[in-house]
Amino acid sequence: MKNRILLSCPDAGLPQKERIKALEDTIAVWIRSEALNELVRLFGGNVPEGSLKEQIEYCNGFSEVWNYRKKKANGGERWLVQEDEFIKEHSATIMEHMGQLGLTGITEPCCKPEYVLPLGGARMSNLDRCLAAEEVCRQYPDEAVSVIALTGMRPINEIERPFLAHYAPEAQTEYDAVCGGIEKAFHLPEDAGTEEVHFNENINLSWAERHYDNARRMIHVLSAPSTDSERRANSMDTFRFFLEKYQPKPGSRILLVTSCVYVPFQLMKFMDLALENDFYVECIGNRDYAHSPAVLNAASYLQELKAAINAVHALAEKYF
Repeated sequence: MKNRILLSCPDAGLPQKERIKALEDTIAVWIRSEALNELVRLFGGNVPEGSLKEQIEYCNGFSEVWNYRKKKANGGERWLVQEDEFIKEHSATIMEHMGQLGLTGITEPCCKPEYVLPLGGARMSNLDRCLAAEEVCRQYPDEAVSVIALTGMRPINEIERPFLAHYAPEAQTEYDAVCGGIEKAFHLPEDAGTEEVHFNENINLSWAERHYDNARRMIHVLSAPSTDSERRANSMDTFRFFLEKYQPKPGSRILLVTSCVYVPFQLMKFMDLALENDFYVECIGNRDYAHSPAVLNAASYLQELKAAINAVHALAEKYF
């Protein structure tokens, strides 16, 4: 797609101040892009003239208009977000701008990673992201590319059961489902690995790690405990637990694998850790596989654009 405006990670070899300045520059292009500004205008807003921080602050507040999980989704799950008539009418324009802002079609990394981290999710995501990780690894058959799938102990929602039948029919938790996805994607027998499980009466505090015996590369599944006993583990919990357990060296190239709609959000969420620890991070989405559910609607993309803006705002508050 032409005219893409993509958020990106600064070179890990730069001094910290230069990395922050480079990040600020790439965020400025994204926030000030015509694609984002037109979406804001479409929903009745107008990004003001002023400093980048002022513009980010405005977009962060305005993005609440796209909080469809809070407004409409039964239970708040992402896949339950529904379109209204206004969004349906403008769906083509919305999706064009989503492509320009990097929420569609980002499926190939720019450089060879050392760590590939497929991220846990719902329905078919735990298989699709593992398949995408396997596709990346296939490009480097003789390279030491490690795969560590990141997830939590979220109990499986009964709505997901028909999807899990394709790859993890007995799964009780998201961790179980990711293990099933890894085994299917990398053609691993179920008994190929060893497992360490730490149960807690509060499932949010439980964690587990499964090691698969594969001579070609390291393949693990890591389920993180939550840092807040009142909620399940979130993406930041899984990212920090990965760093704690594997301690990648400064300069390491880390590739996150999620769904395309979440690419800008997850990249910006990990960016703080990349700056703190001198890593280079990329984020890609899985391709649309034949077994996958129907494409998300435009309201779902607006919801995740909001999430990306919120993550940009958090970075700006800390660094700019």
